Order: sequence, then structure tokens, then C-alpha cells
Amino acid sequence: MRWTGSKKNLKKSSDQIGRKDLVDRNNPQISVKRQAELLNINRTSVYRQPPEQKPFSEEDLFVMRRIDEIHTAHPTWGYRTITLILRRDNYLLINRKKVRRMMRDMGIYTIYPKPNLSKRFHAQYVRPYLLRNLTIDHPDQVWGVDITYIRMEKGFMYLFVIIDGAAGVSWILNCPAPWIKPLSCLSETSLEPPPTGNHQQRSGLSFYQS
Repeated sequence: MRWTGSKKNLKKSSDQIGRKDLVDRNNPQISVKRQAELLNINRTSVYRQPPEQKPFSEEDLFVMRRIDEIHTAHPTWGYRTITLILRRDNYLLINRKKVRRMMRDMGIYTIYPKPNLSKRFHAQYVRPYLLRNLTIDHPDQVWGVDITYIRMEKGFMYLFVIIDGAAGVSWILNCPAPWIKPLSCLSETSLEPPPTGNHQQRSGLSFYQS
């Protein structure tokens, strides 16, 4: 029996990297092949090791610095326009695919009108705002977290910020990569225990005690 509907829901509700972490290669009852079929992932991707992250060269750091400056001044310009600006002003031999990859690694996205979600299937995109009418009157009740890209003198880093809704105190952790897991950063804080439950907002993520 094939549960095609369940596979579609699983693929829609989770990413491929998260499903790969669910594979147990030492499970004596279910083979890796069968686990890959149930998780709807390619079996070869289970055995493939992620490539090591190479250090950025001085030229790449200069290009990323210029991309950040151009995007800050003109946030509505896309990677095609930024590529033309880099070629014209800095005389760089660079293609738009590399500029797009750098912008994705830096977490820079062009500001433009998004699709109108109120037309069709609006209910499946809307999430309730669980903090509405909630009285925040003691510490460790609501935490807000966010991550941002910071340009340094040499290179760059990602800052992961944790803010207590009641105390107004923030913990800033230096994150080496944008794909770092927020829960691992939360576990490194001095507060015990962390609030349970979570709620996704447009501007960040809030954790609250239920």
C-alpha cells in the first residue's frame, strides 16, 4: 500500500534536509532504502556528506561588501541590476549567477510586491497571532529571536539575538552560518528552562510559555 497523500503532506510540511536527519542508518528493522521511500527523499543523498565550506577569498569578500552597499542604497534592485553595477563601477568580470549565490548566502533579498494571499487558499497561509491579548508580566514568559547579517572589517558574521519580552534584556550570540538552528542557540543561554511552544512571526520568531 502506498500512502501518496501522506507523502505529499510530508513533503509540503518539511524540508529535505530535515527529513534526511530522520533517517536511522543503524535501524535493524527498516532498511535505509525503505526509510528513504517513506520520507520521500533520494537514497543517495542519505550517504552523501555535505561539502566542507571553503573560506572566502579577498575578492569574494570585496564583492560581497559591494553587494551589501548597493542593496542598502537600493533595496529594490535585483541580482541582475547589481551585476551590471558591479561590472560598470568596479570593472569586475562576474556573472549574475555568482551574484545571486552570494546574495542568497548573505541573506539579502530584493524588496518587491509579493503575491496577494487574499485571493485563493488564504486560510492555509495565515497563522494566528498567539501573543495577542497576552499579558507579559514576568521574565522568561516570552522570548523573541532574530538573525541578521553584519558586515565586518574583514569578512562577515551572523548575529543571533534573543530578547526577553518582559525584562528587555537581549543575548547576542555570534553565529558562524545562517543555517544554524535557533534551538541550539537557545540552549546556550543562561536561562533555564527555555520557554516552551513557538509562534512564527513575519519579522522573527517568538517563544512563549503555554
